[in-house]
Amino acid sequence: MLPPPVNQLIFCFLEKESADDHCTETAQQRCYGISGAQICEPQRRWSVCISGPIELSGNAEHINGKVTLKVYEPVSQPTVRSNVTDPVEFNDTVSLTCTASGSAVSYRWFIGSSVVSDSERIHLSDDNKTLTIPRVLRSDDGTLYCYAFNPVSNSTSEPFHLIVSYGPESLTLSISPQKPIYSAGSDLTLSCSAQSSPPAHYQWFFNGAPLNKLGSQLNMAHIQHNQTGNYTCWVYNNVTLRYAQETRAIIVVGK
Repeated sequence: MLPPPVNQLIFCFLEKESADDHCTETAQQRCYGISGAQICEPQRRWSVCISGPIELSGNAEHINGKVTLKVYEPVSQPTVRSNVTDPVEFNDTVSLTCTASGSAVSYRWFIGSSVVSDSERIHLSDDNKTLTIPRVLRSDDGTLYCYAFNPVSNSTSEPFHLIVSYGPESLTLSISPQKPIYSAGSDLTLSCSAQSSPPAHYQWFFNGAPLNKLGSQLNMAHIQHNQTGNYTCWVYNNVTLRYAQETRAIIVVGK
């Protein structure tokens, strides 16, 4: 019993001179659809490409000549996988690998809408399946796509968001109001900030002992003489595993 018919086979007749020619995206070709064709694997969708030399008679329904028949399986949607889950600036080399099923699959990478080419910062494997960025920088952040194609179909991956973790760095610690000496009973605020991705965690210390205070600000109301000492802002990034700290002295006089 013959298998049920597939929806359509597409025959492409290339206007080429050599029997070695292939059906490519840019080839000059004439295509004809044949409904109800029989193939041995009806559960799959196929396309057929016939390359020359071919002579077409006056009627396109009659074809004379020797042909080479090539059957291509359509390309599946490609998937992108990274060798590193949370890349850290200066530490990690990121390799993205694109895979798709289908026949004679070729690959191309995009950052946004721009085609990626081999460069000093980005290296592509010979088959374009793998994109490598050595010692990633925060400037490498971006959305990448893998485009897979063959002579009869194409597909684009879901966006891959490359996010490079860095910091904390450029730490600043300020006191408001800014004075050399504070009178007992004064109010003041210590503010700490740092460049970090993901956002850093903050911890405050007084004379080396941790205070029960998290966050980038330390509010001190009605300060007293016994609060004279060194205040430290300690900043930590739990992805990069890096930290930074800054210390300011506060002098309180009076009761």
